Amino acid sequence: HKRMKKASEYADAMEIETQSLRTGTVIDSSDVFDTLASSLGDLKDSLKSKVSTLEKELPSAFLEPNFGFAIKLDAPSLSGLLTEMKACLVQAETLVFALSEIEDQHASQESVVFQEIDWTQAYASSLGLVSDQMDTSCRALSRAFPDKRLRPQQNSTALDAITAASSFRDFRDVRYHVVAIWACNFEELQKSNAGTLDLNETLLLSITTSCILELARHLQLAGKELEAYAKTFPS
Repeated sequence: HKRMKKASEYADAMEIETQSLRTGTVIDSSDVFDTLASSLGDLKDSLKSKVSTLEKELPSAFLEPNFGFAIKLDAPSLSGLLTEMKACLVQAETLVFALSEIEDQHASQESVVFQEIDWTQAYASSLGLVSDQMDTSCRALSRAFPDKRLRPQQNSTALDAITAASSFRDFRDVRYHVVAIWACNFEELQKSNAGTLDLNETLLLSITTSCILELARHLQLAGKELEAYAKTFPS
């Protein structure tokens, strides 16, 4: 529920930005960026807590004879899901740091690279795409698992669970859009004749973009593990 709420906050912030782009209304993109960056930090802390709890509880849970409906927990898929969650955590921790550096560079305006291109807006857009898809997938999971537990449900079918998990496949398209945003901004930077990129600036922009892409990729893989888990439910 908390993750869905945070995802909704991402989507709301993204909607403010996209409305400004459609209408031409000038807004302070750093305000939107601050909202997204702080929300990501909260999500990172929440994910870290969940991962820690799962690492402690899953091994003993796998030893239980069944968890209802005469079915045991599927160790391979759930272990894979935990692995992807841990990978998301690594990317999130790096991303939070990188976004802070981007914000500092944007605020100082000392570099031509950050004078010519508003990278805070670019990354706000990219994070908005990720959060929007996360919101969609979380809503699908909420419908498939109304009691908020990843187990067979009395009021929904295994097909509902598989369908909800398959929504994470759409993170593939999110990755394509993030690459497109990066490519568009880099092309504009080249046209601006800003000169040779400083190595540190190049690394910062590359790492930030890579983290968002990797976060989306691991969310897509998490959905794949969740699909495999849902397929073990009784039909």
